[in-house]
Amino acid sequence: MVETGIIIKGIGGFYYVQTRDKLVECRARGVFRKKDVKPLPGDRVEIDVLDDGSGYVMSILPRTNCFVRPPIANVDCFVIVAASKNPAPDLKFIDKMLVIAEANDIDVIICFNKCDLTADCCEYAKIYRDIGYKVIETSAIKHQGVCEIKELISGKTSAFVGFSGVGKSSLLNEILENLNLQTGEVSKKLNRGRHTTRHIELFAYDNKTYIADTPGFSMLEISSIEPEDLQNYFIEFEKYTPECAFSGCAHLGGKRCGIISALEGGFIYQSRYDK
Repeated sequence: MVETGIIIKGIGGFYYVQTRDKLVECRARGVFRKKDVKPLPGDRVEIDVLDDGSGYVMSILPRTNCFVRPPIANVDCFVIVAASKNPAPDLKFIDKMLVIAEANDIDVIICFNKCDLTADCCEYAKIYRDIGYKVIETSAIKHQGVCEIKELISGKTSAFVGFSGVGKSSLLNEILENLNLQTGEVSKKLNRGRHTTRHIELFAYDNKTYIADTPGFSMLEISSIEPEDLQNYFIEFEKYTPECAFSGCAHLGGKRCGIISALEGGFIYQSRYDK
């Protein structure tokens, strides 16, 4: 019997497909190997369910996006999680993920977690709120911001991304009650958390909402984007680029550069320009 569903995880050549009413353990047909195509978590697929309850992945429905490392497809939203303290937020990483999101037409929520430890997160939050991104100050311990995240990700497939130790798993444990994901302490020597998530897995919040804890996104590169196109994914630059005197301006200097003028006028944050 042919049914449709979503792959929630793949381990050891098996794909676990959530259909409308059950979870089916599947193998992939050999045609995928011949075409050098691999089913990914997040894929919407057609499967053939056998009499014993197992199945085979027959076809992959069209993808909106996909990533090889980490392997996931059809991401609607990035929930970028950074700690306000221990470890300090890495703004370069946040900006890299924003570029990847803009390049792939993915919605973004930025969470500054562990806000119970410091009041400084308001300073970081202001940067991205001023740009136009949705920013939530969260604390898994105090359950702060959790309900707001639930509302914003409803009906979407969302990938929680961020370095280990910033509290992704703690937040997910609050959002998905009784999930009990393993959390990692922050290494005092490296000021970076130990990896606790081993593979991509989608967790169902309801039958239309899936959440992925995603190891490996911190290593995702943007090499597919040409250097001259990078500026197009910094959304606050768009307003000022028409003011550049020359087409193809690199925004590296000069009085007739719209971006430099906006930077000097305080309309663009220095931390964003420095990337």
